[in-house]
Amino acid sequence: MSDFAGFVCWDKSTVTATIATEAVSPSRSVFLATHAPLDIHRTPVTGGRSGVPRVVSEQDVLRDFLTRPTNNGVLIMPVLGDSGAGKSHLVRWVAARTGSTSDRQVIYLPKDNTSLAGVINLLLADNHGSPFDEIRADMARIGREISQTALERSLLDQLAAALLEATPGPPQERALLGKQGLYVLLHDPFFREKLLRPGSLIPRRAAHAINGRDTEDGDVPLQFTVEDLPLDLTDIDEAALVSRRLYGRLASDPQLQVVAADLLQKHLDVAVMQATSLGVGRVYDAFLEIRRALAGKKEIVLLVEDFALVQGVQRDLLDAITETGERAGTQVLAPVRTLMAVTTGYFGALPDTVRTRVDSCSPYRYELRVTLSDDGARNTRAESRVVDMIGRYLNAARIGRERLDMLGVEDEASTPNACATCLVQEPCHSGFGTSSAGHGLYPYNESALLRAVRASASPERPDVFNPRGALARVVRTVLQDHEDDVRSGRFPNEHFASKFPPSRMETVLPDAVRARINELDPGAGGRRQALLQYWGDGPSELINLAPQIHDAFRIPQLPTDVIDAPTALPSRTQEPEPAGKLSDRELLPASVQRRLDQIEHWSLRGESFPEDLAREIRQIIRTAVLSRASWTDPVMKEPSTAILDKAWPRSARTVSIEGAAEAIARNVQPPIRFDRTPENAVFFADLVRLRAGIVEGTLQTRLRLDRLAELHAPTARRAVVSVLQSGDAELVSALRVSIVGASLAGVVVPGASDQALLNAALVDLTGFVRTDDATRSPLWKRALERHLSVRSALVRALREATGVSQGVSGEVHAVDARRLLPLVREASTKWRVSTDDEMPEWARPGYTPLLTVDDAVTEELRRLTELVAAIRLRLPIGTSLSQTFKAVSAAIDAGERHGFVRHTDLRLLRARNGAAEDLSTRALEVLESDLSSLDTSSSFETRLRVAAADRGNSLTRLLDYLEENEAWLDAGLAMPTGDESSEASELLRRLGAVVSDWSLLVSARESGS
Repeated sequence: MSDFAGFVCWDKSTVTATIATEAVSPSRSVFLATHAPLDIHRTPVTGGRSGVPRVVSEQDVLRDFLTRPTNNGVLIMPVLGDSGAGKSHLVRWVAARTGSTSDRQVIYLPKDNTSLAGVINLLLADNHGSPFDEIRADMARIGREISQTALERSLLDQLAAALLEATPGPPQERALLGKQGLYVLLHDPFFREKLLRPGSLIPRRAAHAINGRDTEDGDVPLQFTVEDLPLDLTDIDEAALVSRRLYGRLASDPQLQVVAADLLQKHLDVAVMQATSLGVGRVYDAFLEIRRALAGKKEIVLLVEDFALVQGVQRDLLDAITETGERAGTQVLAPVRTLMAVTTGYFGALPDTVRTRVDSCSPYRYELRVTLSDDGARNTRAESRVVDMIGRYLNAARIGRERLDMLGVEDEASTPNACATCLVQEPCHSGFGTSSAGHGLYPYNESALLRAVRASASPERPDVFNPRGALARVVRTVLQDHEDDVRSGRFPNEHFASKFPPSRMETVLPDAVRARINELDPGAGGRRQALLQYWGDGPSELINLAPQIHDAFRIPQLPTDVIDAPTALPSRTQEPEPAGKLSDRELLPASVQRRLDQIEHWSLRGESFPEDLAREIRQIIRTAVLSRASWTDPVMKEPSTAILDKAWPRSARTVSIEGAAEAIARNVQPPIRFDRTPENAVFFADLVRLRAGIVEGTLQTRLRLDRLAELHAPTARRAVVSVLQSGDAELVSALRVSIVGASLAGVVVPGASDQALLNAALVDLTGFVRTDDATRSPLWKRALERHLSVRSALVRALREATGVSQGVSGEVHAVDARRLLPLVREASTKWRVSTDDEMPEWARPGYTPLLTVDDAVTEELRRLTELVAAIRLRLPIGTSLSQTFKAVSAAIDAGERHGFVRHTDLRLLRARNGAAEDLSTRALEVLESDLSSLDTSSSFETRLRVAAADRGNSLTRLLDYLEENEAWLDAGLAMPTGDESSEASELLRRLGAVVSDWSLLVSARESGS
């Protein structure tokens, strides 16, 4: 292994101490050692119109700024650019080259001293007496005598007062001013608490006044926006009525919200000045006093590193530096040259009067902007300047701040090159390259460096170089985070690649090449992909890089025969086809190509997976899985679309794609997951082609889709079973409900055969009526009626969970008895239901009525016992039913002749008596036997078997027969008569004997004997 393998030429702690991401942070030596020429665009401005920009140097800016005549004592030269473009760097460079002299006083406001007291002290430096000392004393009280909490509340008070006194403007403004406007909300304790929540604007603005700029604030000024209005309140009832009314209008009117935010921002600076005791106009007066004192002696050079961050004094300061210095040909105020860095957007928001004064001072505007591409083509000049700049910072990181300060570095010439004495300089520079100044780019080469720089740019402007982002991510973060990775042979890796996703401006390593790498190098495939993507500039084919790069990162070169072999799948980033031949892109429909491009951007550039494409991919995979799902093993009815949508939804809950917008609960684990890998990108691309009818070249994807469907089809089936609640445990509970319900109908009783139990569980019983319904107890009849009213749905669900049908909408025509019989046996081991049962929801309607079965059995057994007693009271044991028929017939005949029969229709009475001759006491004897078998130790199932049996209507017919004859016989016996014939005497004797026997039985039962 060579000395270059895992070589590290920097130290993390040195990097941290040396490389700062802000222009104002590094020491003077580090700043000058790393300074590189800037791309400054100078645009002529005439009559408010911009001309053609020209690139100039910082020396040009310095010369123009210091030598251009002022306009009546005023020169304001803004340096424009986006956040992080290097504006502050240019201002600091000018400050380093511009010192105070006998005819010039320099006032320098850096970004790291933007507290109100700090800004005031710098503005008023070297000026003493009144009013300067009074202003300093008032500022010193902030944070010392005036706490942040007090300042926050004072800010709200002063803001409310400013709005109360503000001059009304447009109608929407007028609705928010005055005592019924925003003044109300700012004084309402409820809303004040919301406006003072940690992290909201007022506390941040108060903190800025005390401590200055927070690094998390960046270059964005602390301004009121709609997002700072507390419009997300749910406990609004705690506010006063007038406040609730105004809040209601604000919450429902987006335009009014904008007006409210603008009003608050418009008066915020005034509120800051009043709340801090600075007061409006005091800084203006003090600065004019300085200008008066220096009139005719010196000019003032004011350098502001970020004007947006000089908050609280902007208004007074603008007025003071734009005040004309000459009056009636006499200089009364010292001239002021102001160079201020300001973001382009913030400058555009300044008052028109300020921008007009700026344009009148200078015919140019300066803007910092390094564009890495021009109309899609690479800007090699700009790239070279970027490489040179990063090279300087890499060199400084190797040397360290301490040594640079000790050497007193003033420029590039006085800055040593750390590579000059390095033992591995030759292989390092040969493999990784250098900047034009000879600074080694290791651990980058030019390709990797520029790709990382582009990835650090603003997503809105990926072609514009962002120095701050590059320093933070490309230099500082990588050298800190990956020092150990480089040393141990783990660099580059996927962690590095995730920091710098390629933009659409760049070529990318095709998915086919990435997949091939994974196949050849499964252990280090991710590292080799990152190596080719960044250090290899995203080649369209599998290649080796310079051997020194492979050596340094401990990634072996691939054998030549592997490199020369074609990739398994064609790349979509190949060289152009020969003239006259259509490329693959031109042959594909535009909609298909658009989707393929989206997949490429997702896979290779780290972009989000489009929502519509994700839906399409999920639907293809879902359809494949469901088509393989079996509804016959075990048998069940094919589920409906609604059930499938619920069990196997068309969403990320089923098929999750990394990078897609997916609202998945943390406890949900999608059964199918696709990570952001080249294999999955190829798979998705082929699915899109297949959907468009393009089959060629998709064999591997079709085989993978088939394997995927086969693998997850059982999961889909289990999901359907879960939604249907038709697993074995649920079916056992539901079958028990159906069987117990059938027992209420007398269809089955405990102890029945398995086949009888199965038939009973699946019988519908629509329109069913028990033959003994007339004698059933009220509780029994009520439970049966309620169960039967919902039984059809219960039985239908049981059949569909275990049966087959013709299609989704057809009726079940066969059930899986082989599966059902064991479940029925298990269900019938217990015939009692309780609230502790784990019951599927679809079985609950049929289950609830059965909770009263215990009481119904008890009541029914009592009723059956009373029925037996009523019959035996009239037909004692040992009395023949046939003899009774004959005796009653004879009594009718005899009684008719002697007038003992009191019945309206003797023919009907004889007919009923004749019809009763088919009655039998068999049912009575069986019931008596069943009842006698019960005692206090009898099980519930035994008691249910006796209570549930359908005993027909013979018992009620027998009782009715006996009770009817008893009635007319009692009536006849009660009649007085003088007929003493032997026939009548015999009749009376016989009837009296029967009545006597019945009376004895009744007496015996009533006495409990």
